[in-house]
Amino acid sequence: DYGSVFRFEGQPVSNGLFHNYSIQQTFARTSINEPLFPTRGSRISLTAQVTPPYSLFKPNNYWVISNEEAEQLIADENEQRMLDGDPLMSPFEEEDFIFQEETARRFEYLEYFKIRFDAEWYTSLIGKLVFKVSAKMGYLGTYDQAIGVSPFERYELGGDGLNNRSTGITGKDIIRLRGYEVEDIQSRTADDAIIFNKFELELRYPISTNPSSTIFILGFLEGGNSWLKFKDYNPFDLKRSAGFGLRVFLPMFGLLGFDYGFGFDKPELLSQGENWTQYGKFSLIIGFEPD
Repeated sequence: DYGSVFRFEGQPVSNGLFHNYSIQQTFARTSINEPLFPTRGSRISLTAQVTPPYSLFKPNNYWVISNEEAEQLIADENEQRMLDGDPLMSPFEEEDFIFQEETARRFEYLEYFKIRFDAEWYTSLIGKLVFKVSAKMGYLGTYDQAIGVSPFERYELGGDGLNNRSTGITGKDIIRLRGYEVEDIQSRTADDAIIFNKFELELRYPISTNPSSTIFILGFLEGGNSWLKFKDYNPFDLKRSAGFGLRVFLPMFGLLGFDYGFGFDKPELLSQGENWTQYGKFSLIIGFEPD
């Protein structure tokens, strides 16, 4: 029982048993000179994650429940409700009950292919000033369009990205976008995206490069967006932001820091007549640098 933690076709899914068996392979190359404060070099990786194509061995529309079976399932559920002293299902609840059952059957064994590309470049400009450029892109596809794209393993863009290192049963990749909340990026249906891209420009200046206490400040320009369908994908349709931050690496605590970003593309704030300070967002960095 997943407690409505993910959605399919705009509808929350409240229960079901889902199996996610996949193989993942990463090809990576790095030439950066320092892990904590790189001043030159690059880091590039390409990751592919695939599941078996289960639908090749199943009949078409295998998840569809016939009218006779639907009537029996509803009757069994109502009988159980009577035993529990609960009211019988309304017509709307019956429709949702069958939707939940069909969705559980549709994605009992998840099938998808997932591609992720990440790249970073570092170069010294003047003195200790370092320029960083990075790009991140991801795509989640399906083998069978009739089944649809898996509601698991999707991308959530926005926020501080801290939840990406926690154990999440929906398996989604949480990508930070400084200056924006998740709700500023997510689609109207609140479904997580199947495709995203994000680009960053950073200027970094070290206060201390001592390995026992590495401290640097930074200023950034950032842009990113996510989409529910590949046909809607536009790599230049970006939610833009700018801001500054601080990073402190201490061996005892790991990485600590903060970012303060201004999201420029929040038209709903303009329509509401909000103060310019509402465009800003403060984010904490604890333990690791978010995606």
